[in-house]
Amino acid sequence: MKLSLLAILFFTFAISQSRAGTSQPKNPYLKEFAKNGALEIRIPTFINRGWKESLVTYAIEFKGANLKEEDLILKNSNQSEIPFQLSEIRKDTQGYLSFGRLSFITDHKKENDTVFNLVKGSSKNSDPVLSKIENDNGVMIDNGKIKILVSKTLSKPNNKEPLPAPILGIDNGKGWQALPKVLGDNPKLISIISETQENGKIFLIHKIDYNFSGGSKYEMTIKVVRDQKTIEIIEKFKGLDKNFASNSLSSIRQFIKSDNDHNLVTLDKAKDWIFLKDTKQKSIPPEFLLFSLQGRTNEILENAYIKSNKDQSLMTEYDCLELAETGFLFPEHPLSKEWLDQSEKILRNKKSRSTSLPKETERLGLILECVIGLQSKEIRNYEKIKKPLGIQPNGSVILTKNDNEEISISAKGEIKIKSKENELSSLNLMSSENENQNSSIQSSFSYIDLKDLAMSNITFSNNQKFETNRRVLNVNDHYSAIIEDLSSPNSKIVFSAKTSKPKVFFAIPHDNELKINEDKPLEISLSGQLKDFNGVSIIPKNKRVSVNKLSTDSTSVIASGPLNNVILIDTDQGSDRLFIGKKSERIIKKGKGWSVNSSLALIRELGPSKRHLSVFGNNKGLIHSISSDHLTLEVEGSNISATAEYRIPKKSKTRDPIVFNSSGSYNAPEGGTLRIMFGENSKTSNSSGKSLLAFWKFDEGKGNEFVDIKDPEKKAILNENNQVVWVDGIGFEKGSAVQLNPSTQIDTTFEKIIPGNSSVSIWVKTTQSGKLLNLIQDKTNPKSHTKILEVTKSGMVKISQNGNNPFEIIGESKINDGKWHHITWITEEFLDETIIDHSLVKHSLYVDSKLQKETSIKENIKNKKEKYKIKIGRGEMSSSKQLDISGIDGAIDNLRIYNFALSEGEIHGITMVGLKRSPIAITSTPQKMLRVGEEFEYSLKYTGGGPFVRFTFNNVPKWARVEGRIIGTPTQRDIGLSKPITIVGMSPWGPGQQSFSISVQPPLVKREWKIQANGKQLLTKYIGMGVEATLPKGSGQWSFTKEKPALRKPLIMKLENTSSGINFQIRGTPSVTNYLFESSKDSGKTWQTVLKGRGLRHKTNALKNGNYLLRVSALPAASSPILSSVVEFNLNNDPPSQPQRPEVFSAKNSVRLKWNHHIGAYEYNVFRRKLGSQNWKKIYNGRSLGFVDKEAQGSLERFDSPGLKAGANEQINGLTIYEYCISCIDKNGESIKSKIRNSDPRNW
Repeated sequence: MKLSLLAILFFTFAISQSRAGTSQPKNPYLKEFAKNGALEIRIPTFINRGWKESLVTYAIEFKGANLKEEDLILKNSNQSEIPFQLSEIRKDTQGYLSFGRLSFITDHKKENDTVFNLVKGSSKNSDPVLSKIENDNGVMIDNGKIKILVSKTLSKPNNKEPLPAPILGIDNGKGWQALPKVLGDNPKLISIISETQENGKIFLIHKIDYNFSGGSKYEMTIKVVRDQKTIEIIEKFKGLDKNFASNSLSSIRQFIKSDNDHNLVTLDKAKDWIFLKDTKQKSIPPEFLLFSLQGRTNEILENAYIKSNKDQSLMTEYDCLELAETGFLFPEHPLSKEWLDQSEKILRNKKSRSTSLPKETERLGLILECVIGLQSKEIRNYEKIKKPLGIQPNGSVILTKNDNEEISISAKGEIKIKSKENELSSLNLMSSENENQNSSIQSSFSYIDLKDLAMSNITFSNNQKFETNRRVLNVNDHYSAIIEDLSSPNSKIVFSAKTSKPKVFFAIPHDNELKINEDKPLEISLSGQLKDFNGVSIIPKNKRVSVNKLSTDSTSVIASGPLNNVILIDTDQGSDRLFIGKKSERIIKKGKGWSVNSSLALIRELGPSKRHLSVFGNNKGLIHSISSDHLTLEVEGSNISATAEYRIPKKSKTRDPIVFNSSGSYNAPEGGTLRIMFGENSKTSNSSGKSLLAFWKFDEGKGNEFVDIKDPEKKAILNENNQVVWVDGIGFEKGSAVQLNPSTQIDTTFEKIIPGNSSVSIWVKTTQSGKLLNLIQDKTNPKSHTKILEVTKSGMVKISQNGNNPFEIIGESKINDGKWHHITWITEEFLDETIIDHSLVKHSLYVDSKLQKETSIKENIKNKKEKYKIKIGRGEMSSSKQLDISGIDGAIDNLRIYNFALSEGEIHGITMVGLKRSPIAITSTPQKMLRVGEEFEYSLKYTGGGPFVRFTFNNVPKWARVEGRIIGTPTQRDIGLSKPITIVGMSPWGPGQQSFSISVQPPLVKREWKIQANGKQLLTKYIGMGVEATLPKGSGQWSFTKEKPALRKPLIMKLENTSSGINFQIRGTPSVTNYLFESSKDSGKTWQTVLKGRGLRHKTNALKNGNYLLRVSALPAASSPILSSVVEFNLNNDPPSQPQRPEVFSAKNSVRLKWNHHIGAYEYNVFRRKLGSQNWKKIYNGRSLGFVDKEAQGSLERFDSPGLKAGANEQINGLTIYEYCISCIDKNGESIKSKIRNSDPRNW
């Protein structure tokens, strides 16, 4: 094997090969500086991985080297000195270094190793430490690329002012950006302690503590690395909401290094990986999970390192088994024993937490037995284990696998769908043109299994600029959806198959120009602009699937829908609605019978009476929700996902919605919150994007130009250079207006697309008739619209549309009375995902805030949106060939164009202010009835008042507060009608006010309803229209029900084979006293009674020699028996079999041991010896399942973080390691000794 294909990590010493003295047992993560004054550090070769400049840190022992920090130089392979930083330094009694963590910055190219030498010498490096300056504003930290201003120490903070944010501002070279204050109803602040913990040439660590009354605390630790464009933040909370600082930090998330991608391999993690040189090729048993990596030793070891570095709560049982398999295959590897021990420990923890789920406990027990067998060099139980889905050892992901189909994704993003009839492949290709050839394809995976749904998310890139994200959502037996988010302009998407041409729906908006190329017999490719590729491909599993009302028999089709980000998919069970946000960002939409606020969500019809909701969060920890007419499913947390299934309830006979049972699956890698609300979700509304497109106030009062305050550079002018006649305008501000005559026309220079939801608002004063406004599209296109607003000869207001879909509305109120009148034309477009080709557009006419008439017309949504030009006054000849195009003879003022439909309250407010009936008009409407636990938020909207308006809020309830808006959450003690809340706005021309009361009602859901997860009842909170609970880390099933959790099953805890008979000891079922013991000698086909009795301890002589299955049944008084899991018992005349090794928990000068009961044994012996000794000493004999060895002098407290890597940072002086084993005894004698466990404090 060529050395260039191997990755080798080793350390050489310049003079002596002898090992330097060390205070730790051999640890591959702890480097030893040789007494001869040199340490070589080598980052191994990676064939498919490379990293840009990153921070790396090594733990180093200097014992016996007689060095100080200033005596060290770090050199790269070119022998150039590079800056470094020593932290967490420990010194000996003479002041010399004994330990330190060496940090420096380096890159690492693939197919190369990188070498550094730490040597004795006098440094010539003059790089300064990172800058930190404290001033009156705070503490400013500068790493050369980014500056941050953090809070300084406050011993006596002013609690009358808002809390200062931990990070006050940030400057990334584009000027300082101030961060908002900390929001929320927090306890009284006692102090802020702000101090730097580490500072050097490479990094700085700064810690900020907020201390509150009552012991609540918030802690933020900031790590800043030289010349890095991001900072690292760790937050800790005690007695505070975890969103304490989220409002303050939300605007700088792009500068905060994210640790949410648990599959990401950093250089600092990979630098310590040890690959084996000249290792004999391993033959991997076909039943192993690692079999797909046959002959790929380095990839097997990489996989083990990645799995072992995962957070324990995120490691699956299959991760544990892969780790144990690696330890079994490579016993010569320095981490072999640790990987086997780590697997066993995590599996035991998982099993102990799953006792309420018997099937899960049994499955975990089988895998645990596999691992224990591998520790003993035995392969057992594999035939009983189902191969896992999800992320595979070879880097691929299997979404689903059954007799009919397998769907997988490779590490390069290739999606394969194999069935009995065909094999389809989808590949996204990124051009490598002009890319750095040393850059590697970097990818990160996630996999979510929600029972009937599976979703995988892969992000990969082959340079530092472009990134591709592919999400695949598989809906069992119906379809798979591939969601593309591409950034490379040279991207190409190809679908290919083996037996027949791929059948794919490409669900895209109507304005998309994607094209399907079918030049090759069994392949299709897509062409178009980059934005065209970013859509969804639906691969049907059967002919009954259609997308956006289109079906496919033999070819792929482009299936455009009326709503962006919403796809209608019909199956044999009903209609599914798939909601997708671009680049995993949330979309906020509301439709007929649904609303969504999520990055990815799905509503499925499971026949006429059942619904299935699913929602997928992202890594930003925000709230994501999906709602039907009956139920809202909401999750909050990082990368949390959930489903909910329910039967459609009967129609409520009251105003309150029906509360009903529901259940589903969840996946919460870091835990999170699940909320279930009932009835229609009225709170999902999207106010983002609403704006004023244009506003001509006509307040110039002189000159011949009119300014659009939304685009001041563009000036409207009077045609033919006519002189402008200025008159007094509307409202309190004493502004001006423009007097027009029938031949006058104002060209506004406005030229924009006005969307389907829009508003036109204008004031007019006249005694005549004529055209007011002309909204003109392309006059040469017969499908184009020309919209006209005019006053008829009878004095009525008329709005009309010519060209395509003509209509007209004539109002009922006369306005030719020489007074000011407010005219509003509202357009509302209603899109329905079930109506593919057209939308319904409603036009409404208001005069002085009173609705005159309205009409609805159909619009072809495939028609391209054209820009409008706006002309005021005299009309123009158009395709409609109007006879009279005379303009209005009168005055106009305040012309506004909005890109949304004004509400009647907003129209009324503009009218009231313009007619001087109120200086300020509050146009928003508060929620006047809410329930306990429901969040109230009222943001004030108003019109008028000029630029200087001040509001006062009176009689705000105690449960609410004013922070620019009224927010708060009522509790049980707040039930009832509040005092009238009065909001008064003051302006130079007088006040305007609003008064209302809030009725607080009890929660909708009664306390008999609970949320359960994995068979256990969760602490359920009752909030407004529903409930919430905190989900445990991991995945599983949840339910919302009135039923109590199933009674705990009994468990046979001890079964002792004594000379006087067989003793049983059981863990009982609560409130049950009677139990039945049974045995079976035919593998459980038939059962015979052994004994029946009361209590938890029993004895029998009824069993003779043979192989038995034993079980116990709890006998409740009013329900069916509750069966325990079965226990295998081999009754014979031989001594007991070898027991499992004990668990060992080291402490200072003592060691605690515990072990599991061994079936048949009634007594145990414990043996001890020092590591390296051959002689055992028996230190205990008895019936207990635990023992504390108080004579273990020299043992140390077990470290908080297990493993050799964490242990490399610990000080181990005077450590003595002891080995322990046990034997067990029954009536036939003593067993052989168990396997050994030692007291190394670094152990798992």
